Amino acid sequence: MSIKSNRFFQKTVSKIFVKKIETDLNKRIFLLGLGTMLGGCSAPQPPQKEEKKPVKPVKYLPPNEEIEITTDGQQSIDCAMCSPGVNPPIGGIGAPPGQTTPPGGINPPVSPGTDTPGSGAQPALPTLSIQTFSTLGPSSAVIQTSDMMGGLTQTMSNGAPLLVWGFTALNGGAFNGDTTRLCPGPVIEMIEGQPMMVELLSSHPHTIHLHGLDVNQANDGVPSTSGYVARVTLPALTPPGVNLGIGGMFTYEFTAPQAGTYLYHCHVDTVLHMEMGMSGTIIVRPPDSSRNRLYTNGPSFDREYIWQLHTFDSSWRSGGMPMSYVSGPSTTRYSPDYFMINGRDGTDILVDATSAIEAYAGQRVLIRLVNLGYMPAMVGLGGIPFEVVASDGRPLKTAMPPVNEWLIAPGERYDVLFTMPLAGQVSTSVNYLDISGQNILGSAISTITTL
Repeated sequence: MSIKSNRFFQKTVSKIFVKKIETDLNKRIFLLGLGTMLGGCSAPQPPQKEEKKPVKPVKYLPPNEEIEITTDGQQSIDCAMCSPGVNPPIGGIGAPPGQTTPPGGINPPVSPGTDTPGSGAQPALPTLSIQTFSTLGPSSAVIQTSDMMGGLTQTMSNGAPLLVWGFTALNGGAFNGDTTRLCPGPVIEMIEGQPMMVELLSSHPHTIHLHGLDVNQANDGVPSTSGYVARVTLPALTPPGVNLGIGGMFTYEFTAPQAGTYLYHCHVDTVLHMEMGMSGTIIVRPPDSSRNRLYTNGPSFDREYIWQLHTFDSSWRSGGMPMSYVSGPSTTRYSPDYFMINGRDGTDILVDATSAIEAYAGQRVLIRLVNLGYMPAMVGLGGIPFEVVASDGRPLKTAMPPVNEWLIAPGERYDVLFTMPLAGQVSTSVNYLDISGQNILGSAISTITTL
């Protein structure tokens, strides 16, 4: 065979081979689309006539998403977090960096018992309360102190009883009305612009300092300028200033300031008394008393939680009693060994309804972060992005992009919002750091569960 004839033969074979590849490819694309279309069927389907339509090129998509090619050449997204008929999450786990959740969440929650248009009757869902904790107020509250000399203890997750001096309601209940944890104290609730009265009852020198609230000095709770309560006055316990509370009661009266998240604590020998558990949260509601909005014209939410952060140093409670009833050389070193959310530590946090977050998919959840302790903490929601919308009782002037973790220092408060994932459960973390913010001293772990 000549060289020319040989080249002609090679070209002919190549064209036939290429044509076969193109035919096989079209068959594969058709079979892939047909298999996708029939994948939900339980019985074999008769073969259907192939419709020759151009197949659009496949584009790259974010992680956690898979592509399937349908018979009409269109791309559909199969998201690992999505249910059939639900759009992929925006701003949720696995969302592209910088992509935010639109107002109202991924899918605005359907009221329990209602029907979705075109979907037929839907089973009624249990009603979830917006607020997940109890409060005192909103126009008056009476707070009493646990007896410093009484040896009241709080049992930790490892079974150890630790001495706690706390604030309670008249019935002895502290946070959420619980009588088994004396730290933190009851949540005090008030309404912006409305008069508020807080009465403090105590057998020993204590005050209520309204941390962050704009009130006058007489109601600020600093002993030297406001006064304090004491029925029993021992030289070692008597703080400076004038004892205006002889008889056992001191009354704070003021007008509730800007709606937001605040805290209160004893301002008598603060170093010792705060560590012993004498602190709690204050919530000021908007002027219209709404419980699903942070402040006037502010963001709304479907569920509300408080995470009150605190640590204990058991060495300050040697033998079940503090080393000293006043701060001094024994309190110059602080080495916490219990790390808490809402007064619970260890595995007790996981079963605490005020700490373990539950809500329906797409609902907006507010967490009021309050650091009642002495150590900074890094808060993360298991990869769920959240928005920081207010700081120390004031809304942020400029909106921030969603973050995955946030540092909160002692005495600070931050209000954060996030949208519930479509399904599943994630583990959250509060990592308590040393004073340099470099090393983790201990952690408090909770959960976020989509119902």
